[in-house]
Amino acid sequence: MLYIAFDQATVVSGYSVYKDHDLIDYGKFKHEGEINQRISKTVQNILKVIKTYKDKYPEEKLKVIIEDIQLQQGKNGNTLTFKQLAQLQGAVIVAVLDNYKQIPDIYYASSWKSFNKVTGRARAEQKRNAQKKVEELHGIKVTQDEADAILLGRYASHKEINWG
Repeated sequence: MLYIAFDQATVVSGYSVYKDHDLIDYGKFKHEGEINQRISKTVQNILKVIKTYKDKYPEEKLKVIIEDIQLQQGKNGNTLTFKQLAQLQGAVIVAVLDNYKQIPDIYYASSWKSFNKVTGRARAEQKRNAQKKVEELHGIKVTQDEADAILLGRYASHKEINWG
């Protein structure tokens, strides 16, 4: 089974690709410009990544995974950002449904962080710890966006295969 996970964001989105439990690719894409243009480009890139691996492994069943959004509280919380992420999430869901006849699995950050034992009080500390966890598990140094996508994909592949 192919698990393609996206830590989607309005500027930099990370992705990971797993074949069963094995990480076979990861990366990120960045977009600039007005929000609707960024959302459109992000969706295009998400579909491009899915197509690349569906074409490469046509016999494999596909699971697309995205991280759920949450309203951040405190000084970094921003209702506008939450609204934009909601728009992006809806656009991704519709695009995947229209192109691959499936609704992406959506997981809370707390679920994949708990499974991967990513700790930390503040968001920045959790981001750094996610990068350390990826280095520990896979021996690779990655960006924060890539780390989140890699650990999200790892969670999804283990959840599906082990807990079905």
